[in-house]
Amino acid sequence: MSIPSLDSHTIGFVASLLYVLLPLGVWFILRKQDDPVRLGIWVAGNIAVGLFISLAAVRHGTPLPTGLLLLSVALGFAGTMLRALAMHHHLGESIAWPRALAVLVALMIGFEISRRTSLVDRAFYVVLVMLIGSLWLCAVSSRLGRVRASASAHAMSMAYGCAAILLSLRIWNMLFGTGEALTLDRSTNSVLLTLVMMFTAAFGNIAYIGITLEGVHARELTRQLDIERLSQSQRQSQAQSERLLSLLRERDEMLNLLAHEVRQPLNNASAALQSTRTVATEAPADLAPRLVGRLDRARNVIQQITSILDNTLAATTLLSADGRLALVESDLETLVELCLADIMPSARLRILVEHDPGLRTAAFDLGLMRLALRNLLVNALAYSPSNSSVVLRLSEREEPLAIVFEVSDQGRGIAEGFRARAFERGVRGPESTGTGLGLGLYIVRRVAELHRGTVEILPGESGRPGAHLRLTIPQDRPI
Repeated sequence: MSIPSLDSHTIGFVASLLYVLLPLGVWFILRKQDDPVRLGIWVAGNIAVGLFISLAAVRHGTPLPTGLLLLSVALGFAGTMLRALAMHHHLGESIAWPRALAVLVALMIGFEISRRTSLVDRAFYVVLVMLIGSLWLCAVSSRLGRVRASASAHAMSMAYGCAAILLSLRIWNMLFGTGEALTLDRSTNSVLLTLVMMFTAAFGNIAYIGITLEGVHARELTRQLDIERLSQSQRQSQAQSERLLSLLRERDEMLNLLAHEVRQPLNNASAALQSTRTVATEAPADLAPRLVGRLDRARNVIQQITSILDNTLAATTLLSADGRLALVESDLETLVELCLADIMPSARLRILVEHDPGLRTAAFDLGLMRLALRNLLVNALAYSPSNSSVVLRLSEREEPLAIVFEVSDQGRGIAEGFRARAFERGVRGPESTGTGLGLGLYIVRRVAELHRGTVEILPGESGRPGAHLRLTIPQDRPI
């Protein structure tokens, strides 16, 4: 059976247009949606196959020069491989370029052997390779359709399946009929093969656009779902944060109430003991010292309980502090007097204050600074001999502007290996024998941090025993 005259040059021209213009159109459509490397591989593969078909059409019975023939076959093989590799990339698989190049070289060696020997007809070899390539494209696009539930991928699989069927018929015709595979003649078989190849070019590129746009839609849908999940998570986190803040406020209120309920009886007991002590001094000479001593010890116990209570409440508050303080210009002499008033009279006598008379006021949180300075003094008193003195120095630093508090004692000092941990929460000195909770220096550190300042343990000087701690509060921040 034959059909009216069909000019091979016209077929070649149409094929060239389809296999060049369609991929270029795909490039312009998808250049912002698809992966540029994958899109470039797909476009290059289609153009290569188009050039292969065009050269086969132009041949029309005339042998091609050897170089042009080899180029034509190489373009056909490479174009099929490139398109299949692009589809594998859609599946998330990496492209093994060395392996692909090795396969292409092996195929070209096989073609050269078929061209130089009579082991197999070279036309049959080329069509057989193109059939395998079509089956490869059919399989990989079908797998992509199953993995992504992509209708476009299934359509591409059907298109390349049709091409495989026509190539199989071409092989059948070569084995049992007449006609050369690389020549486009007027036979129905040849014309159908050409039309199917053109159909595959058009439908394959359209399907590729569909596959990419489906992927974009799936990614956009995933992104929207992620945003929705993130928004829901943020709403849940906000609700949990609000609940936590409410619990923290309730906790603070309960702690403040508890502190008030506990501190008031302690203050009443301390005042009663002070009154009793005054009366005890008027007792007989052999009884008065013993009464006064026992009353002082009782007051000392109450003072320790009050100190522990204050430190515990302060630590709880400082742990949840957000770093913002209401700094007030306060009198330094008043600060020192308040700190000394918090210390037992017997221990207070051991404290020597060195205060620059020109230094009168500074900006700080009075309540927190009172607590921090008191903790430094109590710590120094606890770790030094009972008959030794503790020195408190107040000075000013010019660059950058800051107030410096230094506390020095005459104890055994702070061991080098312990200094890094001395300001951690719950850490007590190795020689501690008191009832504290290890919060004193931790609170000093947190107060310093909230004032954007520092607290440090200075190295001991030669011939000078004891520990030397320095608390620096910057003054270069406007109130």
